[in-house]
Order: sequence, then structure tokens, then C-alpha cells
Amino acid sequence: MTRPEEVRDCLDQYVEKELFSNIPKVSRPTKTNCKYYPTIHDLRIHISKTIVSQKYSSDDQESLKQKILEWEKQGKGKYFFRARSDGEKGKKEATEDKFLFVHQELWQDALEEIWLRIGTNGCYIQDHQVCNAPFLCLCPHQCGI
Repeated sequence: MTRPEEVRDCLDQYVEKELFSNIPKVSRPTKTNCKYYPTIHDLRIHISKTIVSQKYSSDDQESLKQKILEWEKQGKGKYFFRARSDGEKGKKEATEDKFLFVHQELWQDALEEIWLRIGTNGCYIQDHQVCNAPFLCLCPHQCGI
């Protein structure tokens, strides 16, 4: 749920049906009480902060790691995975590893092997905007790139 209007509707229902269901309507907080009825602006801020805090969730990275192990058992390609880390805390020069996931399909690997065998000096670059396919950039070692 990322739309503030949806969150507001759920909060309204929660306040009315859960928190104050046994209290007469006269004694319930008014809709202008920001403690129980936050503004759309406040909800947007909370939603944004939540999304950012979950951006590098260790749960997601662990799930991806499990998926990669599953794919490797099926022999569907080559994978490289580096989880995000904040480095060692307390040190002045803490290193931060950024998230990286690389996947090479079997056909891409086969194409690279063919190019290496014939010794071509060209590079194959396919632009997704031209042919509606995923971006592919395959540069054998002979390209000099």
C-alpha cells in the first residue's frame, strides 16, 4: 500500500472500528486531530521513509540469494551476487559494499564462446529501445573495452 489515500482510509477505519468503537461519537477524536487522522502530506512522508528503509532489506537480499542457489541447481546460467553491507561500524574509514546482481544466460555465454573461438574484434551491443528486448552488451576480450 503506497497511496496515501488508501492508508488514510485504513487508518480512519482502524480509529473508528478498533480504537474507539466502544466510545460514543461525541467523545471520539475529531477528523482535525492529527494524532489520529494524519494529513496526506504526513502520510506521504511516512510512506516514503518506509520505502527507503526497506530498499536494502536483508530479507530481500536473503530471498534473492536463495533464488540464485535454486537457479544454479537448475543450470539456468551464471550468477554473481554481492549483498549490500554498511562496513564495519566504529571505524573511521568503514567500507561500504553496494548491492550488485549480475546474471548471464546460457545463450549469452555460448555466444561469447563462439566469438572468442573465431577471434572477432567486434562488439555486440543491443539497445532495448530499438528492439523492445532487454538491454544486452556483450563485449569479448578482443574488443579492447
